[in-house]
Amino acid sequence: MKLIDIAGGQHVVERTPDLVRRIEKDAVFLTLLSRGKAFVNRANDCLVLKEGDCVLYDTNQPYMHGFPGEMRHVIFELRGEDFRQRFPAWNLSKTFCFDGALGAGRYVSDSLRKILRRHHPFSENCDLDQTIEEEVWKGLELAYETIRGSRTNYQLLTIERIKQLIVTNLRNPKLGPKFIADEMGLGARQLHRLFGDEPESLSETIMRLRLERCKEDLLRRDRLKASVSEIAYYWGFTNLAHFSRRFSDEFGCAPSKVRP
Repeated sequence: MKLIDIAGGQHVVERTPDLVRRIEKDAVFLTLLSRGKAFVNRANDCLVLKEGDCVLYDTNQPYMHGFPGEMRHVIFELRGEDFRQRFPAWNLSKTFCFDGALGAGRYVSDSLRKILRRHHPFSENCDLDQTIEEEVWKGLELAYETIRGSRTNYQLLTIERIKQLIVTNLRNPKLGPKFIADEMGLGARQLHRLFGDEPESLSETIMRLRLERCKEDLLRRDRLKASVSEIAYYWGFTNLAHFSRRFSDEFGCAPSKVRP
């Protein structure tokens, strides 16, 4: 993934049919308009963007985008092949605009803004690591679910809030469906219905994240003085034998074997 930060005044950028023929570029642009107004004209479809909106399109067709005044936008450039692997049924023959003030579009816009605030990707000391890219994919997955109509905005945003609650409380041994239902003000049946179409159950998600955090700590040289049991208990496990068994099932070796 590449990030491109562009600020300036009134201007137009065009990828002409001749450029498409002569210069092959298989990329997908997810663009956040963080200042000003803009338009994107592609496939005879002209979309107008306001500050905070996001737009998604690929570079396999001619396009033009322009800005009538002072502007800033950040382009998250994804490889076309990677996009098609993750979203094989998402046809980018049309341009998608996400309203930065409404529904899932607001989530996509907010998630990109948080990436910029949290990781400072344009600072000299920042490397574009896998974490940033996965956060971008996560926002796109939510948007895609909304476009397909398989989930309502309310359902998708509630699921996202639940996942954030899980991450925040991973170290709490009480974290589980009942804890989440109580914190979210949901009934147990409602909670399980929300996750009925998710690839993992709530318990599986919690287990996977805890195991991943344990493995990360076991690999850290600054955590070498911490025992395996201390790390397991730190991340919410209460039974060391159960932890060791699940860790071996997940990663194919005992926890002690992954230490540097």
